[in-house]
This record gives sequence, structure tokens and C-alpha cells, in this order.
Amino acid sequence: MGLTRREALSSIAAVGGEQAVKEALAALGLGPSSHRRPQPLKLKEGLGQGTRVLVLGAGIAGLVTALELTRAGFEVQVLEARERVGGRTWTIRNGDRVDYKDGRTQTAAFDPGHYFNAGPARIPSQHRTILDYCSELGVPLEVLVNSSHGAQV
Repeated sequence: MGLTRREALSSIAAVGGEQAVKEALAALGLGPSSHRRPQPLKLKEGLGQGTRVLVLGAGIAGLVTALELTRAGFEVQVLEARERVGGRTWTIRNGDRVDYKDGRTQTAAFDPGHYFNAGPARIPSQHRTILDYCSELGVPLEVLVNSSHGAQV
């Protein structure tokens, strides 16, 4: 017989009090996160005038770095070793080719509208900074419903 959510939270409250319950709810995605919303990066306007910067890697960190430095007036160039941007964030669609290190290749053959997220499957809701960039830059997101009855306490 499993423990109900109410019983688990009551036990947590008995041991750790109200703050422990808030943290448990946030960890389960059922309450407000304890993480404060990060403040936007505020570089002085014109800080980078006349300065050139090379950013290595076009993953999320490299792209955000390039964006913020460009906004601050730096002249930015991004170098990426792969033939695509995104780093570990990668959506494979019909016709995309995957090249393996041993020389083999594989071409995705999906039905129209289907795809495979070979990179991160989700962005947790407490990752406000990346979600804010997605909103600002018009990056479309999809809701991921994750239900696991085997994960009951």
C-alpha cells in the first residue's frame, strides 16, 4: 500500500515545518518554486564599443552569451564545430541526416508533422531565464505532460 500525497506532506510538515512542505511541493512541481526569478543581465550600454569577442560553441550558453554581448555593443563572432547550432538541443525532423563518428549515416524518415527531440526533453518550469528568452525570441514551446504512477511515494 502506497503513501498518499497528503500523508507524505503531513509527515514532512511534522519534521520540517511549513518551509519543508513548500520545498517538497516545489520539487514535485505542485507549488510555487522557492527559486527567485533571476534578474535580467544589465550590461552598461556601449560597454563593448570597439571590442571584438569570439564565442566558442553555438549551444544555448554560447547563443545567449553572443546575444547579450551584442546588445552591450560588442562585435561578436560565434564559432561552432558542428554544421548546426543548438548544441545538445536538437530536434530531428523528416529528412535530417545524422552522421556517426564511424562514418555511417542515418536519414530520418518520419511521417509529416512527426519529429524526435534528441536533445533535452523538457525545460523545467523553474528555469525562468531560458523560458524568458524563449518568449522574447518567439521560440515555440510545447507542453509536456509527465505522469508516472510508478513514482508515487
